Amino acid sequence: MKSGAYFFLLLFLSCMNTDSRQLIVQGHRGCRGSLPENTLPAFLRAIEMGVDVLELDVVCTSDRRILISHDPFMHHEICAFPDGSLIDESAEQSLNIYQMTSDSAQSYICGSIPHPRFPLQRQIPTRKPLLSELLELVKQESSNPNRPFPALSIEIKSRPEWDGLFQPQVEEFTQLFIQELIGYENVRVSVQSFDPRILRSIHEINRSIPLTFLTEDSTLSAEQQLKSLPFKPIAYSPHFSMVDVKLVDFCRRENMELVVWTVNEEKDILEMIHIGVRNLISDYPERIIAIRDSLSR
Repeated sequence: MKSGAYFFLLLFLSCMNTDSRQLIVQGHRGCRGSLPENTLPAFLRAIEMGVDVLELDVVCTSDRRILISHDPFMHHEICAFPDGSLIDESAEQSLNIYQMTSDSAQSYICGSIPHPRFPLQRQIPTRKPLLSELLELVKQESSNPNRPFPALSIEIKSRPEWDGLFQPQVEEFTQLFIQELIGYENVRVSVQSFDPRILRSIHEINRSIPLTFLTEDSTLSAEQQLKSLPFKPIAYSPHFSMVDVKLVDFCRRENMELVVWTVNEEKDILEMIHIGVRNLISDYPERIIAIRDSLSR
């Protein structure tokens, strides 16, 4: 049951000159609120929900395969050892994916442990998929007329202090990533990163790939942050708590998409829509879809 405040805000939005069909819904790591993050079951469920975009993260293995994972190590909240035993938090960073082969990394069980921050998440013992597996899945799903054909928004996980330790050098990393896309030209892919070096490198190699500047830095304005790039990205993506009408207006003037993360609560979703945000990432994409459907009635 919606509270009175939420109901009247929803009613107000429905009376505005707002085309709810313009709302773009991105499933964060698939649909982390419902199923284990960055797994094929989560991506399939998000497609069934009707997301427009699957948001995901990638890292690199020792045999130079691109693996879908938020962390470049086996996080204790998500994964267990191949024999099912639990990973201690103090040891998780020693389980470095960049020092594992793809076969070794995929032998870890991910998704069988109840997530402490997502009590509604259903546990499914599975593994971290290769990017190529998801590309193939989306390619197959695109031929199904009963399901939407989602785009992929792929965050390349990178930090300068990880170079040579948790990841290859940036130029090698981006080359490996782009090689994975060969043969999947019909799959719509964009790249996002908190590391401007990744965006610059992708831009130098292939300027046809849309790029998104990810940020969680609230100390600098969007204009100041974007000076780290010698080009204008297609989108600017801050945490939703950093977003106000001024930022919405700035992105419109600059002809950049504003993509906000990670918006989970109904009141925050409605607030973002109210100030003009049209592209939202959520662990619970079904909540945004339900609001979009309500506004379109």
